[in-house]
Amino acid sequence: MTIKRDAHDEKHPYTMISNLTIRSGLSMNALGLLVVLLSNQDNWKFNRKEIMKRSGLSKTYYNNAINELKEKGYLSIKTIKVGKGADSEWTINETPVKSSDTASTDAGGGMVFELSPLLQYDLTSFIEASPYISLGGSGIQELFNISGKYEHASNEQRGYDTKDISRVIKVALIKSVHKKPNPVKYFSNVIDDWISKQLFTLDDINSNQLSNNGSSIYDTLGFHDEEEFLEDDLDNNSYVWN
Repeated sequence: MTIKRDAHDEKHPYTMISNLTIRSGLSMNALGLLVVLLSNQDNWKFNRKEIMKRSGLSKTYYNNAINELKEKGYLSIKTIKVGKGADSEWTINETPVKSSDTASTDAGGGMVFELSPLLQYDLTSFIEASPYISLGGSGIQELFNISGKYEHASNEQRGYDTKDISRVIKVALIKSVHKKPNPVKYFSNVIDDWISKQLFTLDDINSNQLSNNGSSIYDTLGFHDEEEFLEDDLDNNSYVWN
């Protein structure tokens, strides 16, 4: 076998990767994605769309590769506070490291992910505007814990996008508010279902609902073909409850 290599110098930028990493047993999709990630400068700001374009992976293959890199210790993602908001911090490891989860556990041993302060404030305003949501402190905290789980899952799968996460959680609340006798339980089931199906934007949820029953999420919420109005109302906490 003959290998013809290009020049490796400042005029011909290249990325050096350990042969141990290349021969680690990662799938080709995960290895290819890792190479793309390692080719960036240390201060590069993560951009999901650009990474997907450069790697040539579809959404499903991209998500699977991300999960594999996290499971094998090549990638960790955590939410960090930035002023009054939050952002995601990605750490790419050429040599895998054992990750440690900083989430707390509840009385039953389940994982509890703290909802970011920005989303807590936003959801509190949304809930206070609703004539149908009347919960005590423990009920609100339960909603925050469920929402924190979704925020964590979305952050791990596609990077941090406050608007997308907020919109989806609010739609789940709207869908749940009239579900008696336990709307919080229904809300939890909706969130778990969307996490399991990797539905992290309104477009994801709408496509899934259209494929299941032929109606859009916008029709269900009474907005018909005016989805931009729904997004504005969710962002501004001006949704008209009915």
